[in-house]
Parts: sequence; structure tokens; C-alpha cells
Amino acid sequence: MAKFETSGIDELIDELESLSSVIPEYECPECGKEFDLPLDADSVTCPHCGTTFKIKH
Repeated sequence: MAKFETSGIDELIDELESLSSVIPEYECPECGKEFDLPLDADSVTCPHCGTTFKIKH
């Protein structure tokens, strides 16, 4: 009988759930640095340069 290890599965599920709510490595249109962009936001502020911009849905 095969034995399955689940230690990595829980971490993978957590990672996939977090990716479903953000666009990973979005590039700021002002400074060009990358950050995670939340999908449910109407506007966002770049954590690097402080520029705030609206998100078109």
C-alpha cells in the first residue's frame, strides 16, 4: 500500500488560495517595481514609490 505525505499539500493549497485573490508580481506603471495587486481593490498604492492609481475592472 502506498503511503502519501500531506505536509506539502497544505502549503500548496494555501499558496493557491492566496494567488486567487491577487495578481502576483504586478509592475507599477510609475516606478516599474513589482508587488502583489489585490483583485478586489478599486485603487492601490505602490508600496515602493507611494503612487496611487485606480484599477479598471
